[in-house]
Amino acid sequence: MSNFLVSTCSSPLALDENNSTKQDHVIRNTVTFHSSIWGDQFLTYDEKDDLVAEKQLAEELIEETRKELIITTSSHEPIQHMKLIQLIDAVQRLGVAYHFEKEIEDALQHVYRTYGHQGIHNNNDLQSISLWFRILRQQGFNVSSEIFKNHMDEKGNLFSNDVQSMLALYEASYMRVEGEKVLDDALEFTKTHLAIIAKDPSCDSSLRTQIQDALRQPLRKRLPRLEAVRYIPIYQQQSSHNQILLKLAKLDFNMLQTMHKKELSEICKWWKDLDMQNKLPFVRDRLIEGYFWILGIYFEPHHSRSRMFLIKSCMWLVGYMPTLDEYISNSLITCAYAVMIARSYVGGDDKLVNEDSFKWVATHPPLVKASCLILRLMDDIATHKEEQERGHVASSIECYIKETGATEEEAREHFSKQVEDAWKVVNRESLRPTAVAFPLVMPAINLARMCDALYKGNHDGYNHAGKEVIQYIKSLLVHPLI
Repeated sequence: MSNFLVSTCSSPLALDENNSTKQDHVIRNTVTFHSSIWGDQFLTYDEKDDLVAEKQLAEELIEETRKELIITTSSHEPIQHMKLIQLIDAVQRLGVAYHFEKEIEDALQHVYRTYGHQGIHNNNDLQSISLWFRILRQQGFNVSSEIFKNHMDEKGNLFSNDVQSMLALYEASYMRVEGEKVLDDALEFTKTHLAIIAKDPSCDSSLRTQIQDALRQPLRKRLPRLEAVRYIPIYQQQSSHNQILLKLAKLDFNMLQTMHKKELSEICKWWKDLDMQNKLPFVRDRLIEGYFWILGIYFEPHHSRSRMFLIKSCMWLVGYMPTLDEYISNSLITCAYAVMIARSYVGGDDKLVNEDSFKWVATHPPLVKASCLILRLMDDIATHKEEQERGHVASSIECYIKETGATEEEAREHFSKQVEDAWKVVNRESLRPTAVAFPLVMPAINLARMCDALYKGNHDGYNHAGKEVIQYIKSLLVHPLI
């Protein structure tokens, strides 16, 4: 895992011929990492004077939204239930779902019990069906993908050429698990046709931008906080938007941003007091990127202590070329994702978190393994050449090339396919019944999403923050929403 601290460590102890231990000494290349691009930008922040008034207003808006969720859930009309699904989608994409976890759970339980796998009122509207499917799957309800067969021919072609329906199905298809050919076909078809539409100048510019955003990063792989930044202005432009919900989304975003700025200021002061750049000039200074990483896992107020704790991390290096199986097996432990997931449970809801929750993480279940694998492989694909030049540690790319004789490009393609397969495992392991309460699986999903934010496009956005990652960080920690 690419952490903001790099610690030196001695190589493993080896046994000599007399079974006594001796220390192998591996000479590593000296590496100089570029200094932080952020300087002292986050060392101080402007504290607001009206936080009490903002908090009171937010509580009022939360109660109004909660009432609407409860009232719409209590309806017996299919059309109202479809509106409920649309409302939940907006609440989630606007970044305020953490205020309404119980209401959303109750609402979707009601919808699932009422309609099962059939969709709301056997709706033949592909856009509505796709939204219904995605929302329920996201919440862990194992609704069947067979419902899409009525909208596709045997070759995987859609009967409908409606762009909004195609976009909705594209997003839904990323909830696929192993063996769901109908969703594999749907993804291939929609991705191909949406890519054509995205280049069509006759297409509405706003819709074209939405398509381009989706093709670059589907909702399933997008961090909730970044989706809120992206979606709030889109939602505001919709004529049917809920004014109370929109006002809450903006206010809540800015209040959280203030909290995160304060945390980051405290962390920056701690880091500066350590004077690591002078004491240990070889240390990789990626404090801001590290905080952004943690923020992607859990941004909610009650995880403040976890964020402060997890920003302090390091990785170990060894001068040994393992087999590919050894490398992958070891990386599932050394990437520290299981520790991050377990740490997110501390201070959580006592009704959800218990001793079994921590035991579950400690066994490295498939969900945690898949999330770790996504990190390891995407990191290696993006950083292979640079790590090879340093000569510090073998990567999965290097191991695969050595074992199979494949080219570097073939190795990248092989592991990119494994990343997609790992996402299917993440989706499968998120379906109910889960081994732990459903909210406890979300940190593992968000960790996988963070990898996509930092490493997609084979770029190491952690060590070399490009334009996109810089914009991500500024949008969450610099620019308030107006």
